[in-house]
Amino acid sequence: MALFNFLLLVTIASFVVLVQAQDQSGFVSIDCGLPDGSRYNDESTDIKYISDAEFVESGTSHSINTEFQTNFLEKQFQNVRSFPEGKRNCYDMQPPRGKGFKYLIRTRFMYGNYDNLGKAPEFDLYLGVNLWDSVTIDNVTSIVTKEIIHTLGSDHVHVCLVNKGRGTPFMSVLELRLLKNDMYKDDAYDRLWTPRRLENFTILNTSLAIDQTSNNIFQPPLIVMRTANAPKRAIQYINMLIEPKDPKAKFYIFMHFAEIVELQRNETREFNVTVNGEPTGPTAFSPRFLFTDTIFTKNPASGSRIEISIRPTNRSTLQPIINAIEAYQVNESLQSPTHQLDVDAIRKIKAMYRVKKNWQGDPCIPLDYSWEGLNCENPPRIVSLNLSFSGLSGLIDPAFCNLTSIQKLDLSNNNLKGNVLDCFAYLPSLTELNLEGNQLTGLVPPKLLERSSNGSLKLRFALR
Repeated sequence: MALFNFLLLVTIASFVVLVQAQDQSGFVSIDCGLPDGSRYNDESTDIKYISDAEFVESGTSHSINTEFQTNFLEKQFQNVRSFPEGKRNCYDMQPPRGKGFKYLIRTRFMYGNYDNLGKAPEFDLYLGVNLWDSVTIDNVTSIVTKEIIHTLGSDHVHVCLVNKGRGTPFMSVLELRLLKNDMYKDDAYDRLWTPRRLENFTILNTSLAIDQTSNNIFQPPLIVMRTANAPKRAIQYINMLIEPKDPKAKFYIFMHFAEIVELQRNETREFNVTVNGEPTGPTAFSPRFLFTDTIFTKNPASGSRIEISIRPTNRSTLQPIINAIEAYQVNESLQSPTHQLDVDAIRKIKAMYRVKKNWQGDPCIPLDYSWEGLNCENPPRIVSLNLSFSGLSGLIDPAFCNLTSIQKLDLSNNNLKGNVLDCFAYLPSLTELNLEGNQLTGLVPPKLLERSSNGSLKLRFALR
């Protein structure tokens, strides 16, 4: 699900200031365009950033224009990696905890006129085989952040940029944050919280500790909950609007409350919460003093306008408050990736022969960006592979036989040596195998000759 967070306060610049001295064992923090082998600790957060060189095979590194390299700009925005070649370019990360683990994945972009063209681009962002979002850069100094929470379906994470013909894609920062099953407990996950003041509202704040040991598993950080917004006396309710670009999009809303003013005996703060007119949470809710409570929608809300209303009950003597709110958009347009057996096989082939093709991301999906030299069928399986004239050398690797749905395999005109593999004969869908123009020796396996003779396999070979 795609994610955005915003904090209804003005006193907090960003949540990132809270992560100093936190355990970073579940963090992957990449400064895109940083020279290979370089690393540093961010001065504000102490988060360790590393170069992106080991995670990407393409692109070029740049520094932003010196005009925008100010002391106020975070170091990770000083460089970018751009991708002027190829329609799809991908980062390939293999975090320590892979398949089945949940991550917050964040990408950040600041153009900074790195190419001196003065024209910010627009491009698409994919997570694996699925469109994550479009990236539109308004001006040279604006910072765009895209976040998504994702449970890994494999041990690899592919974040891909797709060229739409509206400028060269680039990236400034790529970050992964491992999330525990209880989501945000202790909130050491470096979420970004954007301060926001509501018009005609009063800011309440406290220096006292908000109890973080309650059973609320969605607890936002202490500094977030120490401040709240309350309408001024003339206004007795809180109305907030979310206006999605897509009215069919579905959102889960999480609202965080903590009473931070010690009420007198004759004072009561009590209110009801509705989302699009539907009651959400308990009726007649009263925030607890210095404790965090979260009210959330059990069913997703949608529409061109999602209205969140917080109104006092008849017995309330005080206006309602809110400390923070989060909204999560559900991503339902999910495609199936290529079968893992095929992915493992083709990756081994790529590594074994150092294939010099633009093989990045998922081999088959999306179909418009499938790997050069292969064809796929649905559900995504590799059914043909053409590596003729590809400079392959050495023995034929058994990984080719793990492409169990392969129908046509062309390895001709390379420098392959050794024997023809027996396993080719047992690929049930294989109808064409071309091994001509190599340095193969030995005998052709009898089963292969048998299949060639009975017409179930078109076999081309030349042995020395």
